[in-house]
Amino acid sequence: MNDGNREVKYSGNKGVGIPQALRAFVRVFCATSIEELEEMAVEAAENDGRLARRPLKHAEREVHAHRKLLMHLDSMIQGHSTAIEQLETIDGAASRSMHQFRKEMAKNLLAGELQVLQSAYAWVANYCKTVACT
Repeated sequence: MNDGNREVKYSGNKGVGIPQALRAFVRVFCATSIEELEEMAVEAAENDGRLARRPLKHAEREVHAHRKLLMHLDSMIQGHSTAIEQLETIDGAASRSMHQFRKEMAKNLLAGELQVLQSAYAWVANYCKTVACT
């Protein structure tokens, strides 16, 4: 089942896609000095006060922060993929104790989350390419 609500939309440089709060968090999380944080505060104040409204002026910092997010998303994708594989291979006593309906529900839930994670990963990867090219 592929329904558009599970996809992270990309619309050029308009900043849609992953939540702004997540982009702001990853920028702050990856800051390595008080000076970087102060520069981010100044950039936000120059716009509408929000940190994630526009890409940072320093493209390399922006890409670095979002690549860290890519690493985390990749780890989550791998974890979900592994969990789905394990659910598909469960047999024996463990399989008999888990109702087939619940097993299918768990697989469907993980598959839906996996689709969202993969979509977010693709969005962030594309965002990094776009920012690096500007």
